[in-house]
Amino acid sequence: MTLQSSAETTCSASPPKPAPASKAGLTLTPQQAASEVLRRDAAAASFLPFVAYTMPSFEAAQHHEQIAAALERVERGECKRLMIFAPPRHTKSELGSRRFPAWYIGRHPERQLITTTYGQDLADDFGRDVREIVRSDEYACIFPNITLAADSKAKAKWRTNKGGI
Repeated sequence: MTLQSSAETTCSASPPKPAPASKAGLTLTPQQAASEVLRRDAAAASFLPFVAYTMPSFEAAQHHEQIAAALERVERGECKRLMIFAPPRHTKSELGSRRFPAWYIGRHPERQLITTTYGQDLADDFGRDVREIVRSDEYACIFPNITLAADSKAKAKWRTNKGGI
């Protein structure tokens, strides 16, 4: 796997929502509630915990850590362009084209984000998938102040309540 990047600027973060008194109708102990708050804080602050929170079946491997570190440099503005080269089925699309845009939008809801791919159908699919992540209950737990704008929910053209996408 190869990562290539180039440098520039800096960014800030949004705070996560505190844990509710219950989860899925079950009462949480104070320790479980504290653990949930920590998981949400970690998901808002770092990319791999966000992936794990919004995709519970995800198991991080060493190459995922390398990809996540590179994507976090992009989020911080230290890397202006990033290309990820890895064999098929190494989670490039899931991390770079679905989860990262959703996490980035949560941290910078007012910003504009452009992702590219080789074809319109795939771009539409990625746009729809990111939109669905942003609409999810898990996302709302991490970034409670970020929702889709009421008048923009199309898969290929949508924005947040803060004007970003």
